[in-house]
Amino acid sequence: MLDSGQVVFWGQVAGDGTGTILPSGWSSSALGTGEYRVTHNLATASYAVMIMPIGGADAYLSSAVGSNSFDYQTQALAGG
Repeated sequence: MLDSGQVVFWGQVAGDGTGTILPSGWSSSALGTGEYRVTHNLATASYAVMIMPIGGADAYLSSAVGSNSFDYQTQALAGG
C-alpha cells in the first residue's frame, strides 16, 4: 500500500527507445541494444523501478536510478 504522498507513474517504451506512453515532461531514448534511459522530472533518487516487458520477446535485467532519470537493460529470450 502507498503511504500518503506516494504516487505510481507508468509508461511504455518501444524497442527503439521511443516513449509511446509517458507521464507529462518525461522522455525516453535507446542507449544501445537492449539499453534504455527514461528521463523524468522527479528530482529525487528515492524511488523504485519496475519493468514489465510485453510481447514475450525480452527479459528485464537491471536498472539504475538517478535523480532525473533511470536506465534499464533487457535481453532477448532464446527463441523469442
